[in-house]
Amino acid sequence: MKKSLGILILVSLMVLVSINFVLAQNKPFEGVTLRVAIVSTEDSKYLATDLVPRLEKETGIKLIVDQVPYDDLNSKQLMDAAGAKTYDIINPCTEWSRQYTAFGEPLDAYIGKEGFPNPEIDDIIPGIWSVWNPGEDIYWFPYQPDSRVFYFRKDLAQDLGMAEIQTWDDAKAFAEKTFKAGEMYGFGFPGRRGNSMNLAWVPMLFSAGGDLYDADLKPVLNSQAGVDSLNFLLELLKFGPPDIGNFGEFEHYGAAKEGRVAMGIEASGITQALESADSKVKGNVGYGLFPIKAQDVTRPSTACMGGWSLGVANYSKNKDAAAWVVLWLTSKEIVTDWQIHGRAHASRLSMASNAELIKVNPAVPTIVETLAGAKLFFDGPEGRDLEEALQVPLSQAIAGELTAKDALDTVAKAFESVLDKAGYYK
Repeated sequence: MKKSLGILILVSLMVLVSINFVLAQNKPFEGVTLRVAIVSTEDSKYLATDLVPRLEKETGIKLIVDQVPYDDLNSKQLMDAAGAKTYDIINPCTEWSRQYTAFGEPLDAYIGKEGFPNPEIDDIIPGIWSVWNPGEDIYWFPYQPDSRVFYFRKDLAQDLGMAEIQTWDDAKAFAEKTFKAGEMYGFGFPGRRGNSMNLAWVPMLFSAGGDLYDADLKPVLNSQAGVDSLNFLLELLKFGPPDIGNFGEFEHYGAAKEGRVAMGIEASGITQALESADSKVKGNVGYGLFPIKAQDVTRPSTACMGGWSLGVANYSKNKDAAAWVVLWLTSKEIVTDWQIHGRAHASRLSMASNAELIKVNPAVPTIVETLAGAKLFFDGPEGRDLEEALQVPLSQAIAGELTAKDALDTVAKAFESVLDKAGYYK
């Protein structure tokens, strides 16, 4: 009897050890605490309230999320990297990503590693992937890229017998026919001086067949195509708000949601606003690339891109766990769920056909198409100086203080000066 009892106890202990071993294998990072600083948006809210508890339940990893306003995030992460080294996971936008590789951890070794989430890189929009990871090493996994989207009231277009708005002629006719002074703007645009204004004009430049720079990085935005595109913008603004110089993203979003703008171009975030539950135009908006100047014109790109990614800090004491979390958060399943409940954007090709995401935001296929053909405003640290060099002359043209030609000639000279001083022409 005693012998049988001893055997039973031994077997029970062996079973418990086996169970604990299996659990340890399934949750190799049980008890690990990680911290991430992330830009404060609808995405970060869903991360903190829903994905973090799910992560801890499935893996045992506790993720502390610091939601930081955009204006503070860059300095906060740079100071952390130089000092306290608090964050395991870092959150650069496109213009910070090159700088952040100095304290980012290459993630190549984790791709395909046993027990780690499969990133399915082939499903990430190719243009997005190459912008974030242009070199040999992989540092960043995008989750919420951003671009510019053209939108129009498809219900009004149908009433006017205009099934599509494909060309500049179509766009001008639609703006003119829908404009009612004090009631309806035929065209919406973020005309307040700033980068939103710049990036909303660039797709028009591309739609005329123009570009920002040539193969040698010489500015060519003052070409005839560039001048034509700016003149076309000025023509459309005749049907826009009278105070267009004070019309920023916030004002544009609000007016469009209220049904007071028939057509416009804006950051892709406007699509979520237009399709929100409190939008007066929900379900009545069509989306696409900015109309082409003429059917025989070839656009070199669709728009400029930006957005957000996740990576691992090279000073993290838990790099393996941090890499696992980055791959999990940006995996096809999780990042799609994240966007369905977050900002409703897209980082993957498969999102263009995801019925649940499209139900939340019908613009997702257009966002994917735009991002697939988009590029950076400038791939280098001089990008901010170039953006500022465009802002003043462009706003002066919008205000009627400069002609389109004079404004773009001024910009081209400033661009060339910035790039020459930076050594690009040696």
